Amino acid sequence: MNDKDGFKLFSRHSWRKELFILAEPFVTILIEKGARMMSETIRRYMACHMKAASFALHVANGVKRQLCQWDSTAIFYIDHHTNFFLLYGQAFGKPFQLLLTLAEVEVFKAEEPYALDRYIWRELREQGLPVGQID
Repeated sequence: MNDKDGFKLFSRHSWRKELFILAEPFVTILIEKGARMMSETIRRYMACHMKAASFALHVANGVKRQLCQWDSTAIFYIDHHTNFFLLYGQAFGKPFQLLLTLAEVEVFKAEEPYALDRYIWRELREQGLPVGQID
């Protein structure tokens, strides 16, 4: 319903629906950005307060989940020893292995929260896995 000047007239409750329809894209962006910021805050907290072995295991399990999501036939093993991790397996038909010392993990934790993730993905890419550009 329009008035004589062409402006839309709202019933008592319809303006709320119209406002929601107009605001929905902006709310979605804010929610996504807020979730991303929360995720980064949690990861920063984890990098600062978790022990190197626990943090490395958390990151390695995330890499494992992502590889298995991209390639359902992927095989990914994580061996944890006294002062190092050995990540190995096969994905996209190519074998891979990565030795990661706890001292290296401490350096990556101190650098920034996602440095270890980027290092692992970069190493996998250099071994021939088609995991895309992570940097």
